[in-house]
Amino acid sequence: MSRKFRSTEISGEVNINSNGQHMKYNSFCINCNGTNNNHYKDCTKPEVYAIPATAEVPRKRASKRTWEIFKKQFVFSKPDGWWFWVEKSWWYKNKDRDE
Repeated sequence: MSRKFRSTEISGEVNINSNGQHMKYNSFCINCNGTNNNHYKDCTKPEVYAIPATAEVPRKRASKRTWEIFKKQFVFSKPDGWWFWVEKSWWYKNKDRDE
């Protein structure tokens, strides 16, 4: 199993390490910071995207700055490498179609 990536490694691209199989993904809501089955019922504007399964999600009560860094590195970054789930990522859904 590969190591988990922490949100202090900001580069603008998230590296997708593949061993020949497709890497799994976790769902992440950018409005309530909920993941997978922990998407919170009180979320009024669910906006869910795929993030690599190796991303280490901060604890729920982490500081606002920690969440901002996490989102910059794993949610709003361009996936670098082959990833079966790229079409569910924020980058794919919001990128400029001319790229």
